[in-house]
Amino acid sequence: MNEFINLYKENLIAKNKSNNTVEAYITDIVGYYNYLIENKVEPFDNDYSVNYYVQAIADVKSTKSIERCIIALRSFYRFLSDKNLVKEIPKFPKLDRNEKRNIGPILTISEVEKIIDSIDTTNIKGIRDRAVLEMLYGTGIKATEAISLTLEDVNLDLNFINCKDGKGLERIIPFGRAARNAIVDYLPQRRKLSRDSHMLFLNLNGKGLTRQGIWRIVKEYSEKAKIEKDINLNTLRHSFAIHLLENGAHPKTVQQLMGTHVMNYMDLYFEHVSKDKVNISYNNFHPRA
Repeated sequence: MNEFINLYKENLIAKNKSNNTVEAYITDIVGYYNYLIENKVEPFDNDYSVNYYVQAIADVKSTKSIERCIIALRSFYRFLSDKNLVKEIPKFPKLDRNEKRNIGPILTISEVEKIIDSIDTTNIKGIRDRAVLEMLYGTGIKATEAISLTLEDVNLDLNFINCKDGKGLERIIPFGRAARNAIVDYLPQRRKLSRDSHMLFLNLNGKGLTRQGIWRIVKEYSEKAKIEKDINLNTLRHSFAIHLLENGAHPKTVQQLMGTHVMNYMDLYFEHVSKDKVNISYNNFHPRA
């Protein structure tokens, strides 16, 4: 199928599509193909393969990203149809923008600790992986934000990162002792990987870590810790938010830390907050309790 993707890319370029459009479409299609191969689903099994993938990414991508992915896949299948490479174009699912989203599984604090403790930090990879996971859970940033962090974005004197979201908006996020210690341990090892790159997280070849690379890290140690929940790339991020709320953090503070795009999740977060915690907070803080 890789040859078909390359032909499709050439077709997009020939149609004078912008570089951003070409890159976005190919990224979505490659993601679709890799996921289906990993899960042993036939890529050209039309309706089933497309619906299978859209359901799989529904909990980890925004509605806008899913819609873009569907547009890319529909365009790809039309190209394949024009080349007589598929018999028919599959029917794509319609998204309900008003449908309530699911934030997926939430880890307990104990489960997070099991994942972190499962890392072998006697080698560069383990030291790097611990820094990545501590940063994801310690700040609540998205994987795409983590791979965009540079050395200059990390302030170890005041313990905060300067995080930029997909729209280029910046926010200052503090991090705790565990994340700081992990980063301090990682930086000397990072210099062994590369002294040229300015990216914070590198792969073992000295290049910037990718979103797929972070997913492999999350998946590896979740399995090693024998976590049976169906963890995705946003699990640590959502767990970060829930744990803050359960420990009395103000909802506005959580929104500011995680970015404005988290607004739609706040009601879902509160559904996960223990009723006992809510009662304790009420009794402690309400003037007439």
